[in-house]
Amino acid sequence: MSADTILSVVDVTDAIAFTAEQRDDIKLITEKEAFGGVSLDELSVGVEKTTNRVEITTDKPNVVGIGGASVSVELYVPEQMAVDRLQTTDGAVTAQRVPDGAVLQSRDGAVQITDAQGEVTAETNDGDITVNGTGGTLSAVTQDGSIQVRDPARIGEISTQDGDIMTDVPAVAKDAEIETSDGDLLLRIGEALDTVLTVGTADGEILVSDVAPGLQIQRQSDSELEAVVGDGTTPLRAHTYDGDVMLRA
Repeated sequence: MSADTILSVVDVTDAIAFTAEQRDDIKLITEKEAFGGVSLDELSVGVEKTTNRVEITTDKPNVVGIGGASVSVELYVPEQMAVDRLQTTDGAVTAQRVPDGAVLQSRDGAVQITDAQGEVTAETNDGDITVNGTGGTLSAVTQDGSIQVRDPARIGEISTQDGDIMTDVPAVAKDAEIETSDGDLLLRIGEALDTVLTVGTADGEILVSDVAPGLQIQRQSDSELEAVVGDGTTPLRAHTYDGDVMLRA
């Protein structure tokens, strides 16, 4: 398989599980489920190959009334293979060692990332996002769910409409933002962080506990805090409309 081959997994109808490992080919395992008036023969998996691209899709019939179906996908791919997108219409997306630049999306399900090898984006309309390790900037957005982040290289946009956010903040990308409309924020400030930090809550408290020595509070009230961390080179905004904000080491 060519080293510049790009993998795209789109319109999967159930869960996606992805692992990058030492191998020379793509191993694809699918699981079909059908009930009611739907037959397994009506479910399909498509694999389209071109010179430098592999696209995997699944399909199921539209069912009105009793009956339903889904196709889940489990993938093992070479470590050097680029990944454009892992996207499902209904189900969780889990990924281990996903390569730089990948986008993971679910319309209705959780997203879980372990040891991303570079920049990574996680998006879901309804589900929690859990990240443990990235080699580049992390963007994580959910409309309804909590977000937990450990050991990212850098923070970009971390956002939820309804849920708590707990994240390490070792470094920040340009225009970095951590925001929830309804939930608490817990920011673990990294020792090497350089940022101008602006914190706000419309209905809650701002708590500072055991923060790294580099944090210098410039202004603080019941609802707002401004601080310089380290050299203060890149701005970071953290805000909740209904919840507390805690800063700690």
